[in-house]
Amino acid sequence: LSSMRGEIVRSSLTVAMLLSGLMLLVLLAVTSRLTVPIRQLAAIMRRAQDGSRDERAALAGTSEIVAMQRAFNTMMEVLQSRGEAIAEARDRALEQGVALDQALRSAIELAKAKDEFASTVSHELRTPLNGVIGMLDLVSEMELGNKQHEYVRTARSSADMLLSLINDILTF
Repeated sequence: LSSMRGEIVRSSLTVAMLLSGLMLLVLLAVTSRLTVPIRQLAAIMRRAQDGSRDERAALAGTSEIVAMQRAFNTMMEVLQSRGEAIAEARDRALEQGVALDQALRSAIELAKAKDEFASTVSHELRTPLNGVIGMLDLVSEMELGNKQHEYVRTARSSADMLLSLINDILTF
C-alpha cells in the first residue's frame, strides 16, 4: 500500500508537472499573440515619432490590436496628406512671392521711366511755351489796335491754359 501510495504521488506529480509545462506553453503562446503585435506597433510608433512619415503597421493580432493598427495607419495617412498639402501651399506661396517681387520690380522700373519721361516732357514743353508767353507779354506792351490786343489776350489766355494743362498732366 505504501508503495502504491508512493507510485500514485509520483504519477500525480509527473502529470502535474506535464500539465504545468503544457499550461506554461499555452500561456506563452497566448501572451506572445498579444504582446508581439503590440511591441511591433510600439516600435513603428517610435519611428514615426522620430520623423519617419512612411511608417505603416502590418495588421496582425487580436481584433482590438488590429483596430489600433488600422487607426495608426489612418492617422499616418492623414498626417502624410496634410504634410503634402502644406508643402504644396508653401510652394504656391513661394511662387506667388516671386511673382509679386517681379511685379514690384517692374512697377518700380515703370515709375522711374514715368518720372524720367515727365521730366523730359516738362522741359521740352514748358520751355517753348514759356517763350511764347514771354513774347506775347512783349507784344501786348506794344502799341496795337484794340482788335490786335484782343488777339494777344486770347493767345496769352490759351497759352496759360495750355501750361496749366501740361502741369496737371505731368504732376499726375
